[in-house]
This record gives sequence, C-alpha cells and structure tokens, in this order.
Amino acid sequence: MNLKTLKNAITYLPAKKAIAINAKHGVGKSQIVEQLAAELGYKFICLPAGQIADAGDIIGLPDKRVVSGETITAFAPPHWWPLDQTKPVLLFIDEANRVVSPSIFACLFDLVLNQNVQGKYLPKGSRVVAAFNPSNAGNFYQVQEFDPAFLDRFAVYDFLPSIEEWISYGISKGFNPSVLNFIKRYESFLDPYTTEDEIAKIKADQILPSRRSWETVSELLNKHSFKNESMELREILTGIIGVGAAVKFADFYEQDNIGVEIEALLSDFSLVEEQVKKLNSINQTSLATEISIKIASSESEKNLGIYAPNVEKFLTTVNKEVAAYVYGQINYAVNNKKTWPIALFRIRPSLISNFSKLHSITVS
Repeated sequence: MNLKTLKNAITYLPAKKAIAINAKHGVGKSQIVEQLAAELGYKFICLPAGQIADAGDIIGLPDKRVVSGETITAFAPPHWWPLDQTKPVLLFIDEANRVVSPSIFACLFDLVLNQNVQGKYLPKGSRVVAAFNPSNAGNFYQVQEFDPAFLDRFAVYDFLPSIEEWISYGISKGFNPSVLNFIKRYESFLDPYTTEDEIAKIKADQILPSRRSWETVSELLNKHSFKNESMELREILTGIIGVGAAVKFADFYEQDNIGVEIEALLSDFSLVEEQVKKLNSINQTSLATEISIKIASSESEKNLGIYAPNVEKFLTTVNKEVAAYVYGQINYAVNNKKTWPIALFRIRPSLISNFSKLHSITVS
C-alpha cells in the first residue's frame, strides 16, 4: 500500500474499523499519518505503545470524585485523552506490537475494538490507526505476534510509500537536492531491504539507510557543503546510512555539479538555455528537482512572478518525461492543498493547459 491508498482507506472505511499499517522502521509512519490527519480534518494524537509503562498510561489513574454527595473512586483520564468531544481525533498507536504486558494489551484491545477506556469514548467520528513492525523478519524486530482474533479488529496493510511520493514529500520539505537526485537515480538505496528474506538476514547491530536517515543526511547537507571534503563526508555518513551507502553517496555528491545556476535559470532562462538543451535526461531531471524545491519553498508571490515564465520556458525545452516529473510535483502540492501552485497558475495561466494534459485537476 502506498500513501495515496492509505489516505483513501482512512477516508472511506467506516470510522469504527481500526487500521493497522505494517512497515519496517524508518519509513516515517508517524509523520505520514500526522500529515494525513491534518489533511482530513482530524486532531492527531500519538500514543507510543512501546513506551507505555503500565495500564495507567492508557486508562488513567484512580481519583476521588463527589457524586450526589458521595465520594467515589473514578479514573481520571490520561494526559493524551481528548477532552474536546466535538472534534474527531485520529489516534495513532505507534509500535503496537511491542507491548508485552497482558494488562496493557487488554487496554489497547478495548481501545481498538470500542474506542473506549473505562467508560470514556473517543469523540464521535474518530479513527484509530496502529503501526506494527514486521513480525516475520527473524529476530531483527523484538515484537510479538498477534492472534487472528485481534487482527480481525483491524484492516491490516503492508505499507510503503512509493519512491515518487517520498521524493515529492522531500521537495515539499526542502530536502537537499543531492539527496533527492541520488535516490531518484539509485532507488534501491531508499529501501535496501524490503522482502521478508532480506530483512531476516539483517544483523541487529547493522547500520542501514532508511527514509528517516536520508532525511538526516539532507539536514546535514543543508547546513554545510562538503564539496571537496569527500572523505570527511563518508566518515560522517557511515554512522547514519552505513558504509556501502555512504561511499556511494559521497562519490555521487562530489560529482553532482551540472554547472547550471538555479537562480540564473529562474531569473532569466535565456542565460542558460543552451546549457540545458545539451544536458541528458538524468541531468535535466536533477535540475528539475532543484527547480521544484526552489518554487515550493518560495513564500513570495513576487518571486513566483519572476520564476513562472522561466519555469514555463524550462518545461518547453526539456524532454517530455522531465516536464512530466515537474508537473508531478505540482500535482502533489495541489493534492496536499499547498497554495503556491495556484499562485503560479494565476501568474502564468498558460501553464495550466500543459499541466492539465498530464494531470486532471480543477484549478480555481
């Protein structure tokens, strides 16, 4: 299941049906679900099940209350419990299969089955989503296996956002272009171990690249340029993505210099037009990634006014598949309710006709 399908499942499945996403570490499950919750109008609550110390973290602790003149004992709600009953929540139970205590498991079962603990219910229309790490990966993940009766309470999906979805997410978050271009060219380094057999062979202390660790690499490179510091970069990256990925990426990073200045391209395309025409599709795609990041991070309509005509000239100059790639990023931004695509279309209406040929949307 990819991100788009997960969004549709959350949108259209009955709210009482809990959803479980089965995914390995580093995919960004909590970030993705939080993003979807915001898009769909839920208040997001994360309950990290692997960190729950006892049942009181779920059901709350006993407290004294006065009812009809009598003092009784009742459970005070835990700190995470939604007190506003007018707004539905998306309760995300992270690492749900790391719970080992029977009492904690029993509380989670009631929460999943009835959206209820100790007589208190989640707001009407709320949704429960749980995340599991794979239980069929040998001893790599220290997790428990759930029986069919418990799993029957969920709609269970193996979850892995597509590479294109991850790149689009990276562009929207301003990831370093070299990281995105590297993954675009060497896709196997984003999720190097995806099958059950591959995961089972991983050593417990082995450092491997993941989507989370590539985001860390991006943050590193956005803070400091390691050009001409290849060995230094390799040593730092080894502790983040492992030896093999570090060597491969450091070599790529050192050579990832097309020689076309993005500012020049977006300010006056005619200055670099001949250079762009001579580039192959791979290098044109690298430029397209940088352009997408630049326009996605622009908060000024004045800047977009300068960029728009030059973006259009770039798109009519490069190969069609490269143009489709850029329009794909625009489509992702439109679907995620970003405002800059609308501003870009308003400034340069002629962009819409080309966009509509590749992506069917309504622009108002």
